[in-house]
Amino acid sequence: MPVLIKDSQSRKSILVSCDHCHSPFELSNYKKESVILNQNPLSNPQSVDGINKDIEHIYFNCPSCGHAYTCYYTDEHIRAMQANLRKVQRKQSHRPTAAKARQANELHQSIKQAMQLLRIQVETHDK
Repeated sequence: MPVLIKDSQSRKSILVSCDHCHSPFELSNYKKESVILNQNPLSNPQSVDGINKDIEHIYFNCPSCGHAYTCYYTDEHIRAMQANLRKVQRKQSHRPTAAKARQANELHQSIKQAMQLLRIQVETHDK
């Protein structure tokens, strides 16, 4: 992952340095692409090895050398949990309670674990 040089005040861009060419660049936008996994035609059409086919890969590239850095992967289940977390956080901001904070933390941890598992499954699927 590139080295963080400084965090700008507006959460829109961050100055980073590429691990490969060491060129500094401003990270201001991420790219999103659908991930298509090689699928066995006899398997469930909705999933591949238990992985939902509707997978999105969020990443960015170094503008100097083009090296790609993966931020994360999501699927329908993860995006639903993220939407639920945003809902809980909105409720928490209007009327904070310990139960809502605990629920938000549990959702955050579940999302983190699901993303880690999905990343491993996607990146090792063809290997």
